[in-house]
Parts: sequence; structure tokens; C-alpha cells
Amino acid sequence: KDFEAIIVDDASTDGSMAVAMGAAKDDDRFHFARHAVNSGLSAARNTGLRLACAPLITFLDSDDFFFPDALETRLTAIKQLVKNDTAADRAYAGVYCRLITMPQNITLDEAERRIKRRDVSCKVVDFVNSSGECPFNAHAPMLFTEIVRAHGGFDETLRFGCEDWDLWQRIMRNGYAFAPTNRLSGVYRRKRGSMVKDTPAEHLDAAKMLFDRARAPVNVEDVSENAPFVFAEGLHAYEDRARFMKRTAQYAVINAFANANALNDTLHATPAGAAAFVDPADDMRPFVEAGIRRAIAIDEPSIEKLQMKFDALTNGVVDLLRASIALSAPIAKAQRQQYDAIFLPQSQAQVRAMASAAKALMKDGRRIVFVTTEVETGDQGQRAAIAAEGLPSLTFNRACLMKIGARAFAVMRPYSSLIRDAIPAGAKIVEIERADRPVSYPDENAPREDVTCASPEEAASRLASFIASSDFAEIGDRISTPADGPSAPAPYVISKEESFHQAPDFDAIATLKDKWRGERCIIIGNGPSINKTDLTKLRNEFTFAVNGIFYKKAEMGFDPTFYVVEDSSVMKENIDAIKAYQGEYKLFPTLYRKLHPKEDNVFFFQMNRGFYEQESPSFCVPRFSVDAARRVYCGQSVTHINLQLAYYFGFSEVYLIGVDFSYVIPESAIRKGDIILSTEDDPNHFHGDYFGKGKTWKDPKLHRVKLNYELARDMFEADERKVYNATKGGALEVFERADYDAIFG
Repeated sequence: KDFEAIIVDDASTDGSMAVAMGAAKDDDRFHFARHAVNSGLSAARNTGLRLACAPLITFLDSDDFFFPDALETRLTAIKQLVKNDTAADRAYAGVYCRLITMPQNITLDEAERRIKRRDVSCKVVDFVNSSGECPFNAHAPMLFTEIVRAHGGFDETLRFGCEDWDLWQRIMRNGYAFAPTNRLSGVYRRKRGSMVKDTPAEHLDAAKMLFDRARAPVNVEDVSENAPFVFAEGLHAYEDRARFMKRTAQYAVINAFANANALNDTLHATPAGAAAFVDPADDMRPFVEAGIRRAIAIDEPSIEKLQMKFDALTNGVVDLLRASIALSAPIAKAQRQQYDAIFLPQSQAQVRAMASAAKALMKDGRRIVFVTTEVETGDQGQRAAIAAEGLPSLTFNRACLMKIGARAFAVMRPYSSLIRDAIPAGAKIVEIERADRPVSYPDENAPREDVTCASPEEAASRLASFIASSDFAEIGDRISTPADGPSAPAPYVISKEESFHQAPDFDAIATLKDKWRGERCIIIGNGPSINKTDLTKLRNEFTFAVNGIFYKKAEMGFDPTFYVVEDSSVMKENIDAIKAYQGEYKLFPTLYRKLHPKEDNVFFFQMNRGFYEQESPSFCVPRFSVDAARRVYCGQSVTHINLQLAYYFGFSEVYLIGVDFSYVIPESAIRKGDIILSTEDDPNHFHGDYFGKGKTWKDPKLHRVKLNYELARDMFEADERKVYNATKGGALEVFERADYDAIFG
């Protein structure tokens, strides 16, 4: 009963998280985390590993299950290990249960009915007797949490399976073993569409890599701190020693009957650390018994009569063996993954700007790595851009679990507090900035003060100077150690910035990805300048229209391609007009599913509100989604939503009109915090009734809007696309200006 269950949703699109939350109800033993971008099985397990507070951990994939006693059985076995001081012989990472493979559609009740006997006989598993193979599936063991963390968790680059095999082998290669519970406690369901079946060639490649690695000398970076014994040589060397030791034990016993000192002399010659791969009680006992039998040359009936004396003699020899091959002192300090420089980009635009400095350092023999935060902040194209540039990378999960360090860190504005807090105090930081693309600081989310600014051209030399003069600083994890309470909080973006209960129309929106690749579109803002703009020229263009554009319907004479409403005040106060207004596609946040009926041309997208949430690491930090089917980010303006949609739909040129970028708040307006109630006609939009008398609107905070526009500009340009400002007049100067009438030739 005393457990915590961390359910990690790897950015699913089927509403399964809502089902899980409904099943857990108010049971506070269950905690929910949601990846902002699909990152794979290893990443999901690592997120759970990072969030876990309990000293013991086990894993369970969503399509497998445990029998009701699975936790208790393994916990009892671990307690027994400690109680009996069995760990004095060996260092144990944990225990494991037996699993049974059954068809995909089997239920828990049916599985229990089919199994007649659940008590089984298993052996201790270690690096040598596992022969480099995978000893059990991912949900078989229960392990000490800190041992798993010390080995860096699951390898997130293994996307086609073998990730559990890899971790168990890394743990065992550091001298740890797994003790059996001798109990069948779970079911592995045979899937019709498993990774092994869908990608057999890739799975085989990964398996061969692990098989070969076990037979090669250990990679120093796989050595864990406090490892009880490191198998530095390849597997075959230890298999040979284990075989020889068993034979030695047998003949040493025979020889001891003729020479009393022979046994001690033989045992003192055993190889150091042999306890990591030879168990005196299990592996050696049969050979000791065989030696005694041959030495005293008596038959079975005679042994049965002398059984007590025979057992005592056998146990005595085994105890001598145990003493002779006791564990050596653990390694106090391991070789860490240490880099000269760590780059922490927040978007693909930043990756492109950082790439030249990173490549220059690599050319000079420096060791660098990019660390991506997409699992927590969402898909802003970092991973794809890093791969396209051919640069090495780690996820934030892996960087924290592996405790990597660097002599210098590189960042770019804007960066969230997640990145800011990951850099340890006193570390050397270079902030790369482009003079031709200035980026403002978020006013409520101040950057690190201890930074050195440099242009992309200067960044490599600045970083190199820090590398030459600085000590290593280890990357931190703002959520790995909770200040108090029984459970670590889930990453904020995963749990509070979005609604678990309202899944977006992922599949439908995904059909629109790159549908208009190479085309241009016009985003129509609702500023007063629209009244000076000939909108009839847009009749044959792809257009985005927003919010209260229905006041212009008659004058426009056409329906827009896309109609988008983000603002809650607009949606609630004008719902009848919004329902009546037509567009080829109507797109709304999932928050408004109950307000607007679902129709063939209506799509609901997930809107991330982290920009507005003061507790979020991304509060007032702009983000730009490259996967609008999964989510788009709020950015103080519906135009920022439209820019993300236009990017996802593939438009190469985007023209803004009616984005005047100027507001006045009338003196007569009634203000309560950021909410404003109009008492007169709206002076800020093309129609006086837009936010006219009796309607509410929000403080536009244009300085925050500007942050998001700067990011949108850079994201389009990083993908060799372009946003232009074709507004007649206005105060927006973030985007290159274009003459509206000249667009049409």
C-alpha cells in the first residue's frame, strides 16, 4: 500500500491520460506527468526516474501488467537480502521476478486463471552468467533508485528496443547483480505491432552493438561512481576465469586432504573481485562437493550416513572461498561525461545561430554537446536542427541523470528558467546574440546576470578562453530534489500548462501539415488600418482571419481560408456570431469544445498557456511550435497563434496586414488587473463595437507581443522562409516591411 506511481504520458493523442487520471481519482499515490513532445520509451521511463522519490523503483509499460502481489513479493525479497546481510557477498542492484509471455488481448483475470503454479526457481544474475544477453524484460526487476540514476537511466538514443538490455548490462558491468524472488509476478503481452516486429533490422543492429560491447573492454564513461567492481576486460576473459575457478576449487579440496596448506594457498591466488562473478554458495558448491567426494572416495549411501558432517565440511570450504574472494573496495570516483562546452538552445533558430561556434570548437578538438529541453518545453525544432547540422546531442533527462559537466555553457535569448536553473552557480556562460536580430528580455523572467555576451562570430573564441581557464561545472536539475513533501512535482509544462482532459484533433490537423508548402498567405489583423486596405484583393489568396472579423464580412465579400479565435472574452461574448461566421477551416483551442459545435470544418488545437502562468519556467518566455497538431503556444496575441499554424501548414511567405501594434486604453475604461471593461466605442480596432461598450478585453502588453514576434521571425528564417509586414502604417517594425498593393503585381 505504501507506494507512489508515476504515470508518464509520452505526448499521446488518444486521450489516454484523461482515462488514467479518471481511474486514479483522488488517490494521492498516483502522480501524472506528460511529455511535451513524443520522445520514446526510454525518455518516458527516465522522466519517471527523475521524478521518483522512493528508494526503490520498478517500471511497467502500458500494455503489460503485474499480478497484485508483484510489488510486495519483490520488496520482501529485497528486505531479506538486507536482513540476511547477503549483500556482504555481492553488491545487488535489486531483485527480479519471473514474467510470462501471453497474447496481446489477455486480461489480468484470465492470466491468473491460466497459471497453475507461480513459484519458480531462478538464479542470481550477473554480468558473466548473463553472457551479455538481456536477462529479463523491463518490468521484471525492482531496483535501488539511486543505483539506476548513477548509471544514467535508459539510453534515449535506442529508439528501436534493447534499451532495458543496455541498462541492465551497464549496471552489471559495474559489479552489481540481481537476486531472484523465485516468483512469477507479471505478464509480458505479445504485441501484434511491437517495435521488434515493426523494425526488426534496427532492433538487430542495436542487439549486435550490445553483444559486441559486452565482449570489448569497458568504455570508461560507462563506469559508475562507487561501482563495487568494474569488468574492465571483455566478457570472455571473465567467463574463462569463472570456469577455471570452479575447477580450481574442486582440485584444491582434493589436494587439501593431502596437504593442509594447499587449500589456503590456492584460494589466496583467486583473482581480485571474483565475488562479482562467482557466487561461493551457488556457483562453487557443486564443485566443492565433487572435490570432497573424490578426495574421500566414498559412495552415495556412505555420504547419506555422514550427511551432517559432509554438509559441515562443504560449508566450511565455501566460507573459506567467500572470505578469499570478498569484494574489493569500490571505485570512489568515476570518469564523468565531461565536455568543454554545453550548448542549451531553446529553438531551431537558436541551434542554427549556435552551430558555427560549436563546429569551430569541434574542429579544434574540443568536446561539445547540445542539450535539448523539448521533453519539457515542447517541439520547437531543436532536435531536427541539431541532427541536420550533424552535432552531438543529449536530452535534458539524460544530461541530468548522467550528471554531465562542462567548462563553459552557451545560451541565447530567450531562454526559460528551466535552462537558466540548469546551469550551476559560478559556471562560465556565453550568451550568443545577433546584432541584426536583437531579442528583448522577458520583463518578468530575468536572465542570468553572470553572462558574457558575444556575437555568433565571436562565440567560439569566448568559449575557448573559458574552456582554457575554468573548472568543470555539473549541469543541474531543478526538479530532481523536491524541497519538501512526499513526491517531486512533475515538470510544470507537462502538468499545468495544458489540459489533459481535452485532447486536440491531432489526426485531423496533422493532415494539413505542409499542405500549402511553397505558397504564400495573408494574416489579417483587426487594427484600424484595415479600413484603409482594399480587402477585395484577397479574394483568391490563402487568408487567416481572427476574432471579430465578422464585422467585416459584408465588405470583404469572401470567407477566409482559416478563421481562428483564441481570446476567451471574444469567444464567450460573441459566440453566436462566431458560430455563424464561415471559413474553409475554423480553428479554436480545445478549451472551447463546449462552446462551439464540432463540424467537418472545425478543428480544435491544444493551446499551451505557459506564457501567462507565473509558476511556469516559460512565464513570459516566448515559444514557437513546429508541431501545431500537438500544440501551439500562447504569445499575448492571436497573430502568434496564426504564425505557428501558417508555419505548420507549410506557407513559405507570410504577409501581415492590419497589425497596427498600437493601443490606447480610454480613461473611461474600468480596469481590474489585466481585464478592461469598455464604456465607449473601441478606438483600437476597425469597428467601434469590436471591444465596444460593455465588452471586456485584456491589456495587450505589446512589449510581450514583440518578444513572440521576434521569435516567429527567427523561426521562419531558420527554415528559409519569411514573414513580411504589409500593414498600412502602424508601429510594428520587427518584420521586414512590404507594400501591400505591390504584393499583387
